[in-house]
Amino acid sequence: MRDLTLASLVDEKASAERRQTPIQIASGQAGGQPFEIINSLVTTLSGPHPVALGVNLQGKYSSARMGDSASIAFESIKNPVTGEDEGIRIKHHTGFLSAGADVVSAKESRVSIGDLDLSWPNRAGFATQVSYGNWARTVQHG
Repeated sequence: MRDLTLASLVDEKASAERRQTPIQIASGQAGGQPFEIINSLVTTLSGPHPVALGVNLQGKYSSARMGDSASIAFESIKNPVTGEDEGIRIKHHTGFLSAGADVVSAKESRVSIGDLDLSWPNRAGFATQVSYGNWARTVQHG
């Protein structure tokens, strides 16, 4: 089995208690799927790493930056003949995490944390709004 590292990036403005929340979720301590399964595969849990978070929610043109550690930027898939934006949507019948998603081009996808240094631009991506019940219960601290 290959080593699998999971890095937790948290808002640098978060309290010490809140910085532990992603670790609790990712490690399966908070319970719930799919994180209990993911945790069984992870060999190294790195973090939490406090970073400046920047999120721009614009549907198919959304982007996020997590300090200098990670970034992603979406754009619409282009028709190869006309160059016009294409509207491609997938539907997930069970709605496990979302009912559906827009298929986009991930024009920028990059992670650089410790030994992790990956870049995979111009790949397929999905833009959606995720609803995860355990997350809401876990992150609501006083």
